[in-house]
Amino acid sequence: MRRVVLVISVIAGLAGCVSKTEYRALMDKYAHTLAIKNELDVEYGDLRKQVGVLEQGHGKLAGSLTEMKQAHTASTGQMKLMQQDLESAKGLLQKEAQLIQELRTTVGSLKTQVEQDAMDLKRALDDAQAEVRASQEDLRRQLQALQKRVNDLVVKVRRMTAAGDKKSGSSTAVPDSPKAVSDNGKKAVGPNQDGSSAAQGTPEGTEQPAADPGPPPLIGTPSEAGGKS
Repeated sequence: MRRVVLVISVIAGLAGCVSKTEYRALMDKYAHTLAIKNELDVEYGDLRKQVGVLEQGHGKLAGSLTEMKQAHTASTGQMKLMQQDLESAKGLLQKEAQLIQELRTTVGSLKTQVEQDAMDLKRALDDAQAEVRASQEDLRRQLQALQKRVNDLVVKVRRMTAAGDKKSGSSTAVPDSPKAVSDNGKKAVGPNQDGSSAAQGTPEGTEQPAADPGPPPLIGTPSEAGGKS
């Protein structure tokens, strides 16, 4: 463009009459302008090279940016998947926490029920033991009373037997029957041949002595009863 302007200027100058001085000035100006043009062409070439280098760098940078964008997209997808996994895990943890809370509540209820049952059982056992002790005490008193009555009855029977023997000895003598002698050394009264007792001649008002029943039945003493209880 500058070259065309310069040529036009030269032609326009030549069209008129110019002196040598003006011609030389114009030639000098042309040479100077040409030198400037050459410098500008060199600078333009350098700039073009730099622009090429920049374009290459821009291409590489664009490729890197594309790769980074792809990596960012992949990372975003992975982050979304991880977030979904975390949400799922969070839901599972909430369910597990709820289940654990329900189990704790159930265990607490069972513990309370077991403690209440244990207290009720202990109370029932205490009541049963108290009833058993009361029954044992009542039984011990009954055994003592029964033992006393038996002992009194044995003493009474022995006294009546001894009195009957004395009275029988003072009246008509009756031969002793061949019955065995009791353990206390007194003779047992035997029946006659007609089946009547040998002590039919006992005066009125006197109780008919019964045969010696022998040793009283084995009844545990109160101390033994208490020991068994």
